[in-house]
Amino acid sequence: RSKMVVASPLVVYARAVNWILGAGVLGVPFAFASVGILSASVSLIIVSVLSFLTCLWMLEVDEHANALQHLFSVQGSSPHAGVASAMREGSLAMPLLRPPEVQTQDSDSSEPMNGLVRNGSISMNLHAWMEGQRNKNAFGVPDWKARGTVALEVSQLATIFLGKGARRAWLISLTALQMCSMWACCAIWIACASVAVSPPPSSPPSELLMLCAFAVVIVPLCLVDPQKLGGMQLFSALATLCTMALMLITLIQAVLDPAHRVHSHEPASFSLLIYSGDGMGRALATLVFSQLVQQSIPKLAHDAIRPELTAKILLTAVFTTCFLYTALGASAAFLFRQDTEKVITLNWLGYTAGFKDPPWWVHTIARWVSLLPLFTTTSAYPLFNATLAANLLEALPPGILHKRWLTGLLCAVPPIFCTAFISDTSLIFGLAGLCGYGVMFGMPALLLITSRRWSKLVWGDAGHDAPHSTPFSSETSAFFILLVSALCFVFSAALLVHRICLQFLN
Repeated sequence: RSKMVVASPLVVYARAVNWILGAGVLGVPFAFASVGILSASVSLIIVSVLSFLTCLWMLEVDEHANALQHLFSVQGSSPHAGVASAMREGSLAMPLLRPPEVQTQDSDSSEPMNGLVRNGSISMNLHAWMEGQRNKNAFGVPDWKARGTVALEVSQLATIFLGKGARRAWLISLTALQMCSMWACCAIWIACASVAVSPPPSSPPSELLMLCAFAVVIVPLCLVDPQKLGGMQLFSALATLCTMALMLITLIQAVLDPAHRVHSHEPASFSLLIYSGDGMGRALATLVFSQLVQQSIPKLAHDAIRPELTAKILLTAVFTTCFLYTALGASAAFLFRQDTEKVITLNWLGYTAGFKDPPWWVHTIARWVSLLPLFTTTSAYPLFNATLAANLLEALPPGILHKRWLTGLLCAVPPIFCTAFISDTSLIFGLAGLCGYGVMFGMPALLLITSRRWSKLVWGDAGHDAPHSTPFSSETSAFFILLVSALCFVFSAALLVHRICLQFLN
C-alpha cells in the first residue's frame, strides 16, 4: 500500500501526464506513418476516449472498495466482524457471470460473517445474510467520501472483488508490461547510442557492442535504491516535455515551409493520408501502450487534496497527451513520410532549420533532440526494474535469494537478453501494447462489474451508483468493452506474431 501524500490538482495533473508520457511517445509518429494519418488519428482518439472511460471506472471501483471497507471496519464489533479482513484476503470474491442469489437462507440469521465464507468464495448463506441485514437497514447508506490512510493498489482491488487468481493475473500482466517497457528502453538506447558513436553516413557500430555498453551503464543503476535517483527522474520528466514542445515547433515550421520538407516534390499518397493496413495491428497496440495510466488511478485519487476533481484532471491529462501525440504523429508522418524513423527523435539528425550552412544552435537542437532518449531511457529503466524487483522479492521465500540487490540484478538482465534477438522498437512497442490491453480494458471492466454487484448487495439501490458513475458504468458497457478489447487484442497479436516470424525468417 502507498501512504497518503496530499497533492494539489496541478500536482495530480503533472503526475498523470508523466505516467502517460513514456517511451511510447517515440513510436507514435511511426505508427501514424505506417497506417495513415487519418486512421491513426481516429484510432488514437478512440483509444483516448476509452482510456478515460476506464479511468472513470477505476475511480468508481475505488469508491466502492473504500465505502465497503469503511462500513465493515467501523462495525467490527457487530456480526459484521471479520468482513474487512476477509475482503482483503480475497475470500469474498463475487461470481462474475452469475449474479448472486439470496433466497436460500433465513435472512434474519445473525451468524457472524466468518461463518458464512466457505471454500474461499461467497456462500449462498452469505448472500441471504446480507439481504436480511440490508432489509433491516443494518448497513445504512454508503459513505462515498470514505478514504483510508493508505491507497488501495489495483492488485488489492482485484483481490477484494475478483479473488486471488485475478490478483495473480493482474501482477503477471503488469510484470509483462514492465518487462516490455524495459525492453523498449534498451532498444531505444542502442539505436540512439549507435548514432551518437557513429553518425550517418558512417557505418553503425556492432549492436552487440552497444548492448554490452548499455549493460555496463544500466545494471549498476538497477542495484541502487530508486529513491536516490529522484533528481534524475525529475530532470527526465521536464526534459521530455520541453523536448516534445521543441519538436512540435520545428515540425510545424518545416511543414508550413515547403522548402524545408524532405518530400515536398512528392504528392501525399492515399496510404499516407488515409489508411494503410500493413501495420495496423502493431500501430493499434502502440497507441494503447502510449495512453496507459489505469494502474496508477487509485494512488492519484487517494493523494488528491480535492478528490472530487480527479475525473476532470484525468480528462485534461488524457486529452493533453492525445493532442500532443496527434500533433507530433501527424506532422512528423506528413513531413518524413516513408523515412519516418521507428524512434522519431533520430529524424532530427538531419535538422537544418532551412539553412544551407546551419549555425551552431541548429546543430545543438539536432543533437539534443536525437540524443535525449539516451538519458530518459537510462533514468526510466531502473524505475521499471525497481517495481519488478519488489514484486519478485515479495514472491520469493526467505533464503539466499531474498536480497534486494540480487532481485534487481535478476530483473535487469532478461530485457537486455531479449534485445539481442529483437531490437525493432516498433515490434517491442506492439508487444507492450498487447500487455496493456488487460491493464487498460480488461481489469477495469471486471472490477467495475463485481464492485457494483457488491455494493448493490450491501446497500441495494443506494449502492448502485457512486459519485464517479456515468451512464456508461453499466454491466452491458463493461462486457461490451471486454468483447471489443478481446477482439482487438487477437487482431493485434496475430499481426504481431506474423511480423515476428517474418523477421526471424529473414
